[in-house]
Amino acid sequence: MLGEAEVDPLPLVPLSTSTETDEGLVAQNLKLLLVLIIFEPPNSMYLPRSFNLTNGQNIPAVGLGTFQGNEGNTKVKEAVKRALQLGYRHIDGATAYGNEKEIGEAIRESGVPREEIFVTTKL
Repeated sequence: MLGEAEVDPLPLVPLSTSTETDEGLVAQNLKLLLVLIIFEPPNSMYLPRSFNLTNGQNIPAVGLGTFQGNEGNTKVKEAVKRALQLGYRHIDGATAYGNEKEIGEAIRESGVPREEIFVTTKL
């Protein structure tokens, strides 16, 4: 059973890409803030960053899903290595995909300590 999820509050961001004045953006953000205060959704409406497992570990909620690439699994290896370099710490594969060797090589070559990475699979 999963424990509580970590959630981030919704950041205040510009609602328009036009060249509005700072006052206009502040007014928009204040309107958004009022809406959030009045109509605050329950925490379950926010997307969690991780899930707390029963063993005390936190597994990232978002992971990189893999499959066999068009040019074989070389592309999968490159994608996994790049994802790890960009901050992903959860990689999902499956024996049926035939890319476990490439996932392992990407993890070794990424420079990210293995204990920081979750690898999940399907039976």
